[in-house]
Amino acid sequence: MSHEDTVIEPASGITLICGANNIGKSVISIALYFLSAAKKYQSKVGKDWMIRHGQKQATVTVELEDDDGLHEIQWRRKKNSEGWTVDGVDSDRGSPPELDEILKLKNENFGKESQVHLSEQKEPLFILKESGSVIAECLASTNDTKYILEMQSVHKKNIKEAKDQKKYYENDCKEKEEELDRLSSVDDIIPLVENAEDLDKKIQSNRDSIKKN
Repeated sequence: MSHEDTVIEPASGITLICGANNIGKSVISIALYFLSAAKKYQSKVGKDWMIRHGQKQATVTVELEDDDGLHEIQWRRKKNSEGWTVDGVDSDRGSPPELDEILKLKNENFGKESQVHLSEQKEPLFILKESGSVIAECLASTNDTKYILEMQSVHKKNIKEAKDQKKYYENDCKEKEEELDRLSSVDDIIPLVENAEDLDKKIQSNRDSIKKN
């Protein structure tokens, strides 16, 4: 296809492949489809459209490392035939059984076959486009289910605490508003207090005058 001799070394975190249109970004995901024996393009396998014009075959090679050590997996397509080589062992009659275990890109069956690892351009993630029951079945089948349930529990606890705190502040605000209403009458008392102070000063002045006389 559009790649003649391309080498990609993924980063330790997230690897982002970007660029202009029609330069071969999507072909990389298609290459992984073929390497993982995904059934997405099986209807086209009999057609040699993935072989670059003027070439005799197309190959995709991935090198990776897991707990069992280093692995090299290669998919190759010649005219009307395809095959794999896994750790030096050739398989020309279908994908080798250890392929899924090493690549960990196996299609999953949740009511229907779903590709949970790869998606086409502008296609939503598997977990976002399926029905609720399929998503639940997918989550229940993973080894991380307990962590998801723990996250749900923590989330529910945080929501309850937030609701309790909101209720507390609402009640506190209501009490403060009632107190402000009671204190609002102070504004009416202030002039009376000032008049009383003036009268007290006058009375005190009159007493002083009487004593002198």
